Amino acid sequence: MDTQIIQLDLDDDGISILDRLQSSSPGKVILVFPRHFRFAMTRLEMQLVQRDAWKSGIALALVSQNPRIRKMAKSVKLDLFGSVSAAQRKKLNAIPNEGLVRRRTSGRKKIEELKTGVRDLRDTDKVYLFRQYLSVMLAFVVVLMLFLEFSPGIGEIW
Repeated sequence: MDTQIIQLDLDDDGISILDRLQSSSPGKVILVFPRHFRFAMTRLEMQLVQRDAWKSGIALALVSQNPRIRKMAKSVKLDLFGSVSAAQRKKLNAIPNEGLVRRRTSGRKKIEELKTGVRDLRDTDKVYLFRQYLSVMLAFVVVLMLFLEFSPGIGEIW
């Protein structure tokens, strides 16, 4: 597996980081943050970078000396290194964050459960609609019979 190293600039923001990740091929990618990185990444932006890498089949590692970046990377459980050589030596997981996989599979299970529940409701809706149809038809027949019984002259035809 070929390791790609992406050296970020001081002026890079979240969108440019995502663009650089999308332009890289699947495999191991090392993002190198400058020491005085100007863009203050939030935890959400770090998660977006992580998720985008995961969807693209990228095993992501970060290299940074910046305390804020290191704190954010640790909070989302990204692989974090002090140097590029240390990141190159370490074998990364094929999937950057196993927690994402677990959440997605459990979410899929919940969606499947909801779908089966909807199917069950559809079946009961069909029964309910059939019962309503029968009750309306029965009520119509009763009203028609009463009308014919109590109308003068019309009831004698039958």
